[in-house]
Amino acid sequence: MNVPPPAAAPINPYSIKLGAFNPRDVKTWLAMSELHTSQLDAFGKYVVVSRHLPEDITAQIADLVATHSAPVVAPAVPDWEANYAELRTALLSRFTESDSVALTRCFPTRPSGTAAHPSTYATSRVSSGGARVLTVPRSFATGFSKRCPITYGHTSLST
Repeated sequence: MNVPPPAAAPINPYSIKLGAFNPRDVKTWLAMSELHTSQLDAFGKYVVVSRHLPEDITAQIADLVATHSAPVVAPAVPDWEANYAELRTALLSRFTESDSVALTRCFPTRPSGTAAHPSTYATSRVSSGGARVLTVPRSFATGFSKRCPITYGHTSLST
């Protein structure tokens, strides 16, 4: 006698927990969210991701959430695949800082009198800024080294 296997119980999106939203690396946070929600449909993913966003981020995407929660007229059905894709795109485009912004945040103007050579200073700033790999355009590197006085011993030379 062949008995069919029991159907898998549906996963409750409200029982899934995600790590804290990382505003400095939205792309990785979304990738990790995708792993945790891979068993869910697009509506479930939308619910889980939107539930784990901080209030300040939710306030900034309120226009999108309001559009997606508007009722649709029958027989139309909300397209949650498209809605989830739009939510992901909005999070990535609105909250991912560009490399130039990240560089500016990591390298404010160096106070004069700092004894570190520009390359030493740059290494220390990057290591204090987190694990993100930044693409440093030549124009930024050239401008940065020109703004930094080079100090040797007690003598300061401006380049």
